Amino acid sequence: MPRKKAKPKARMRTFNVRVSGHRTTVGMEPEIWDAFNEICQREDCTLDDICTSLNKVRGRSSLASALRVFIVTYFRRLAAEEGHAKAGHRGLKAKR
Repeated sequence: MPRKKAKPKARMRTFNVRVSGHRTTVGMEPEIWDAFNEICQREDCTLDDICTSLNKVRGRSSLASALRVFIVTYFRRLAAEEGHAKAGHRGLKAKR
């Protein structure tokens, strides 16, 4: 009987962050960490600042899940029509 191939594991990177002064570990994909760092540079804040703010409003979801939602929401707002137009990306729409 042939062996089943193992599913490849997602690459995860873990970092220690401080949430309200308490150290915790968060694991996310490298691309998500890159996006998170970009937001911190744009907003002139730290990973810890955002983690602390999100921790106050995240409800029952994990911190990693709350961070992913925050990151997607942040970049979706930037890509909204107004932000999209300001960035000069209007030409990316397919012509009908």
